[in-house]
Amino acid sequence: MDEGMRTDAPRAFRVPGDGVELQSYEWAGAEPAVFFAHATGFHARCWDQVIRRLPGVRAIAVDMRGHGLSDKPEPPYRWSHFGRDVAAAVRALGLRGALAVGHSKGGHAV
Repeated sequence: MDEGMRTDAPRAFRVPGDGVELQSYEWAGAEPAVFFAHATGFHARCWDQVIRRLPGVRAIAVDMRGHGLSDKPEPPYRWSHFGRDVAAAVRALGLRGALAVGHSKGGHAV
């Protein structure tokens, strides 16, 4: 085991997006929270190795609409949909002063 790496498993749950339910994963820890959004074709758990290196930090990653275990409404998906989903999820989670990390489409959404 690498010293300083977190070993806790995330809590899995659903959070409302903009008209869809998003599969979410939360690792307990201190505020400010860090919110992770993935790229097209990925899913929330692609962030596991990054989050493992953030011991003691509250981390939240979501499967974006049409990805992973989140709802998959009929396409097309517009990038604005992903942004509205992130905004709705952040509101539902009550995040204030959170940091956001996004890869490609996830970066646009946050």
